[in-house]
Amino acid sequence: MDKYLKVNPITFEETLPIWSKHLWPGRKSDIEQVSCINQVGDIDVEIKNFSPEFYGCFLKEEMAGVISCHPINKKVLRLRGIYVFEKFRKNGVGSLLIRMVKQRAFEVECQNVFGLVRTINQPYFERHDFAAYKSISGYEYGPHVLMGLGLNSLATPL
Repeated sequence: MDKYLKVNPITFEETLPIWSKHLWPGRKSDIEQVSCINQVGDIDVEIKNFSPEFYGCFLKEEMAGVISCHPINKKVLRLRGIYVFEKFRKNGVGSLLIRMVKQRAFEVECQNVFGLVRTINQPYFERHDFAAYKSISGYEYGPHVLMGLGLNSLATPL
């Protein structure tokens, strides 16, 4: 199915309904375009100065999944909000979305990519070369683990 899938830039306005209904239903805090959680799990409001990117994966015209990314500084990119619709799971949609973020990190010369990952999803991210480096609690939908992908994994374009 991978050859029929296409990843395109989309807007926050297209992403938000998917996040609010499927990824974070009933979320108490506002869903914003950029998350101020940094790579050690602390809040850093300076992150709001960076622009996010949103991507949708499509099978023909149908949305199969979404992801976003944004820098938190000049060397680190955050992967955020990956969601794949149930009927498209196990068909490479998530892998394609993660590859898009890895490609963007390479293009903007970031040295690391990280994500705040629900612990239940840790094995999935490990299959995509992410390594857990810190368990974290205190955020909605936890527990979480911070997972990162270093420069060596980004050394060659995808």
